[in-house]
Amino acid sequence: MQAGNAHYRLAKDLPLTIPIFPLEGALLLPGGRMPLNIFEPRYLQMVDEA
Repeated sequence: MQAGNAHYRLAKDLPLTIPIFPLEGALLLPGGRMPLNIFEPRYLQMVDEA
């Protein structure tokens, strides 16, 4: 099993909280890619922490 760049062997190993980046009008499924230009400090921090 994979969530982002992390791999998990069992469902019970998944974290209880998974960070998300809410983006209006976009849907990105697991394993998908979407280039973004992130420049606002609060969003840069959120991406760094994810």
